[in-house]
Amino acid sequence: MQKELIEKTLAALEKHSFQTARFSTVEQAVEWLDQQIPQGASVGVGGSVSVRSSGLLERLSARGIEILDHWQEGLSPEEKKELFFRTHRADAYFCSANAITAEGHILNVDGMGNRLAAHCYGPKRLYLLCGINKLVPDMDAALERIEKIAPINCKRKGFDTPCTETGECCDCNTPDRSCRAYLVLRRPTRAVPVTVVFVEQEMGM
Repeated sequence: MQKELIEKTLAALEKHSFQTARFSTVEQAVEWLDQQIPQGASVGVGGSVSVRSSGLLERLSARGIEILDHWQEGLSPEEKKELFFRTHRADAYFCSANAITAEGHILNVDGMGNRLAAHCYGPKRLYLLCGINKLVPDMDAALERIEKIAPINCKRKGFDTPCTETGECCDCNTPDRSCRAYLVLRRPTRAVPVTVVFVEQEMGM
């Protein structure tokens, strides 16, 4: 059943003009992604557990690739804001997806909006590094998945939201709410080619 879902999803993504690459392990995916980034390129990165735990950023950095990372310590609000703008002019942008449907649609949810902006306009190419846990049958299941992982994500980030206490989404209006903007990519925009890098393992949340 899982194999059928994988093959159906990748076929639907390709039908919708997304490029795909499929790997058995994270290590294989990272090696391939490393080869896609030429020397001298700049790379932006979203707040993705999948990407940040893969070893990709360390590998690129070791080659001297410029990593535009707004998570680095010691940044002032002004410096972080400037990094957001520089990230959206990067040669490549790496993040993951909150959910990918078997219909070939990609859902991401954001609190700041920088990650969603990069999906639509700015970077020369977008790479989405995703594990099997991100695959769902349809958009209803994708939204359900968001509600399940949002409390875990808010707790990881130290946000003061009701869901960090209850473990359940309550559609709150707190300042720390992270589920603010929802973006569904049914096709890549004309400005940013998208490659879904799919790993046959669970990755991130």
